[in-house]
Amino acid sequence: MDSFEIQEELGRGTFGVVRKCVHKRSQKALAVKEINMELDGQNEHMVANEIKICKKLQQHARIVHLEDVIYVDNIVYLIFEYLSGGDLFDGILARNWYSEKQSCLLAKQILEALQHCHRLKVIHRDLKPENLLVCKPCQKGEIPHLKLTDFGIACEIPEDSNVISCGMTGSPLYMAPERILERPNSCVVDVWSCGVILFVLLAGYPPFWNEDVEKLFLSIVHGNYSFHDPYWSKVSDGVKDLIRRMLQVDPTHRITAADALEHSWFQDFSHLSSDNKEKTLKTLEAFDARRKLKSLALVLIARKRFSSAVSKKLDKDRRRRTSTSYIPDNELQSHTNTSTDGVSQIQSIHETQSTEEDPMTSICDGIDDLQVTVEDASDDVFNV
Repeated sequence: MDSFEIQEELGRGTFGVVRKCVHKRSQKALAVKEINMELDGQNEHMVANEIKICKKLQQHARIVHLEDVIYVDNIVYLIFEYLSGGDLFDGILARNWYSEKQSCLLAKQILEALQHCHRLKVIHRDLKPENLLVCKPCQKGEIPHLKLTDFGIACEIPEDSNVISCGMTGSPLYMAPERILERPNSCVVDVWSCGVILFVLLAGYPPFWNEDVEKLFLSIVHGNYSFHDPYWSKVSDGVKDLIRRMLQVDPTHRITAADALEHSWFQDFSHLSSDNKEKTLKTLEAFDARRKLKSLALVLIARKRFSSAVSKKLDKDRRRRTSTSYIPDNELQSHTNTSTDGVSQIQSIHETQSTEEDPMTSICDGIDDLQVTVEDASDDVFNV
């Protein structure tokens, strides 16, 4: 890594940290994902899988490009192209004008990325706004150019099958029902996640919401969502139909990425509204603020546990002892990895959220609580 100047941190994932770097000779800005192979025995397989999938998906306009892989002792550095525009929500909120027509253009880009992955029998499994990056800051009136990134938990479907058995690791808000119930996954698990994102793009809040993850899961497996007024009163019937097809609980009835791109909503693009969705922008801003506060809290907690794990490792090395795992997966992950019995989890829950309540009420109410969580997490980090 002597050829690169490592700069500021850009983000922190399940098993690694991403930083901006600059190639000293060419002065080209890049992003480097650093993964310590020594701190978790599963990393070696996961990193090899991520590299294989990134190479398989290369040379597509909607997929982040893996430039190089560098091994230094027990550290693996994945060098990616640098995308400077932030994530999907950053790209939207940087604008002062946002319409259904613009959301259509964004949704099309996401589905194009998924169509490419699915054509090659790759399931992303962690599609969410944070993993949809904007190539560069947009000028006024310019539509963000998106690329799909972070294939850390992606998997390939066997050539002789259309499904694969996977764990439930992922981001709860965007999980498909079959993933929660730990049933075999097909490519349409990503289409469900895309449907959730499309819902947020148009209303500013997610279709499924509950502070209690188990209750959130229950609402997802029941497909318990509504198009609330006034958020949906001026949205076209075409996109509501598309969302219903994407959020089909039964995966065999769910639309594919390729078929979604042929939906009438995209074909009728010229007739979509260009009116500014001010309420959606305000709602999305509140939801995004809450999302980032929660991410910050999780990052701070992960850093504490990471530091603690390193200290334990050094201590064990001094005593010349070995250990197969220094950090349990379920402690370091920013994703949720719940118990293996997804069905019994769901069956044990008897209370659901009310779909009649204004969805933004609980989202906004949670911001103060999250600020306290961030402050507590910060104190913990500095006390390590």
